[in-house]
Amino acid sequence: MSDRTATLYGLVLLAALGTPVSAEAADRVRQSGNIGVGLGATNFGIGAVGKYFVNEANAVQALVGVAESGTAFVVQADYLYNFDPILRDDQHTLGWYAGFGGTLSPGASELMLGVAGIIGLDFNLDVAPLDIYVEVRPTLILAPSADLRPVAAGSGVRYFF
Repeated sequence: MSDRTATLYGLVLLAALGTPVSAEAADRVRQSGNIGVGLGATNFGIGAVGKYFVNEANAVQALVGVAESGTAFVVQADYLYNFDPILRDDQHTLGWYAGFGGTLSPGASELMLGVAGIIGLDFNLDVAPLDIYVEVRPTLILAPSADLRPVAAGSGVRYFF
């Protein structure tokens, strides 16, 4: 895990510990039809990231950017199921999600293709509305040769419209 990812995990945890819980709180981010765009990074690349809520529980997210090598581009697409929030009040929500996705990176000499399982935390600031997320995404590389990367991770920030 990189220092940047560890710092982001720490910030989300600190924010969650200081967040009071209320059962009647609104969540402006986790609503049907909401679209969030921002910057994200995984072990496979860095770039623009987006998330679209199909409904309050189901979402799709994607990352399009530069591969870790810097010589190719990377595309990731994921399906996510958003569980009931861990903590929530009128201005903040700490939620968690799980899902699956894929990574495609046509490099200069060969194609990289992988599939991933995903478990993540998202901290939503409803006043902004911003979404800060961290996720663990163990990945099985299928091509150019089989390789398991059990400690792959991702993080990012999105603004929701």
